[in-house]
Amino acid sequence: MTGAGSASVVVRSPAKVNLCLAVLGRRPDGYHELDTTLLALDHGDHVEARRIRGETIRLTLAGKAASDDVPADASNLAVRGVEPVLALARAQGRLGPGESVALRLEKSIPSRAGLGGGSSNAAAACLAAARLLGVDPDDEALSASLARVGSDCPFFLVARSSGLARCTGRGERVAPRALPESERAFVVLTPDVSCSTPDVFAAWSEGERPVPAGFDPEVVFRAPLEEARAALRNDLEAAALRSQPGLRALRARLDGVGGASFRLCGSGSSFFGLFEDSRAAEAFLAELGIDGKARDHGLRAAFVARPAAARAGA
Repeated sequence: MTGAGSASVVVRSPAKVNLCLAVLGRRPDGYHELDTTLLALDHGDHVEARRIRGETIRLTLAGKAASDDVPADASNLAVRGVEPVLALARAQGRLGPGESVALRLEKSIPSRAGLGGGSSNAAAACLAAARLLGVDPDDEALSASLARVGSDCPFFLVARSSGLARCTGRGERVAPRALPESERAFVVLTPDVSCSTPDVFAAWSEGERPVPAGFDPEVVFRAPLEEARAALRNDLEAAALRSQPGLRALRARLDGVGGASFRLCGSGSSFFGLFEDSRAAEAFLAELGIDGKARDHGLRAAFVARPAAARAGA
């Protein structure tokens, strides 16, 4: 990561998985009350911010996951994540009249896949711009502004040190957790299907809600593997399979090759599975015959990842 005071600042923008996603009910404001534990992965995008002359935030998209449905204008969440930083920088005299920020977003996280790509980009752009301009990234105004951009956005900023947190409310209330030491790794598979989060939540039924149960992320990293896999939970999976029939083929394929413990990421479309280490995860992909040519298997993405904070320099 390039440091403050440089001509530009580059920040990693990680994907995430939901180790547990409990839907507790619909709220009067139209959102759903959630209790979810999010984990940032070492697979993700990169955001570069640099100071420029001009009034408008500029955005350049690149990378294999810069698909047509990723906006290249002011509606991109990365741009929206920078806007409150610029307002704060101007108020503090750190950004002059006629100055703005240019962003370069290198995309590796597939869109509409339940991996939090857009939310992560918003938080990463916010962090990069804050470091570039000398603004405190932990200013409460920034996390509050990110919560208005998207429910998952504050997680990526507030819990960036450990990459692990329990998130409640609609997901915007973040309680960071320490990341347990572990060699465990994840296989993430994204089918050639895009999921609409509103459609999945609309398909969720109050009557099918499981009894809420406590969740301890220590189990995922330290319990015997089968116990850890059994602890993974996503209350939206049944609704996603109903509302997005294209998900059923991958679900059936996983069930048929010993991947019944794979869980849906967020509201989909990706599924993830837990393994003892990266070698075991890679072996599972090899058993599926996936050698990096995900498209040949009806997948937009297939990769092995570890927790982001488990890597040096997190």
